[in-house]
Amino acid sequence: MKRITLILLCLISLSAWAQDEIDSVALRQKWLLDTIAFTNRQIKTTEGQISEVQQLHSGKIKKCSGNVYYSVPNLLSMHFTNNDKIILSGDKIYFDHGMFHGTYSNRHKLMRGIKSILLYAFQGKCQQLADECDFNLSVKEEKNEYVVTLISKKKVLLGFNHIVLHYSTNFKLKKFEYTASNGDHSIYNLTNLKYDQKINQDVFKFD
Repeated sequence: MKRITLILLCLISLSAWAQDEIDSVALRQKWLLDTIAFTNRQIKTTEGQISEVQQLHSGKIKKCSGNVYYSVPNLLSMHFTNNDKIILSGDKIYFDHGMFHGTYSNRHKLMRGIKSILLYAFQGKCQQLADECDFNLSVKEEKNEYVVTLISKKKVLLGFNHIVLHYSTNFKLKKFEYTASNGDHSIYNLTNLKYDQKINQDVFKFD
């Protein structure tokens, strides 16, 4: 009887320890997400260089590079050296890159998804991105960065099923990547970033 009681006490202790570990991890993840959001909420403008690698589901790889600009509240543009552009301005999305060419509204599901990924990544709104797009979210600490992973809760027919956001140890965005429902995988690296400097608003304009 004493042996059974001892075993039960050990099991209860192990269960309590495991729950404490789970709670500790959850609190740490919440703190990281809150800190990422707070840090990026203080940033008014960002500009720097961007490089893109697209790994198409066909096996073909495309590369390009250029400049990226972000300004509160919801302005973002990418100007690539091959003259391609992606510009987010208000409820309009100008896309002249890859297979898309034209001006789109928020009614276009795929473009709305791209807009949410780009803006929320720069704004540090990881939890909001997960909530609005119905993703499971996790965050972990790796060497020299914090990695936020978002995976769709359901099968995606048109859009994105996997997003990874990389934030540096100062909680600022340095890399992001996403996988489309057709298997295309895009990776963007940000370098030489400058913050809170005046940006010529012409970079956010399109015809």
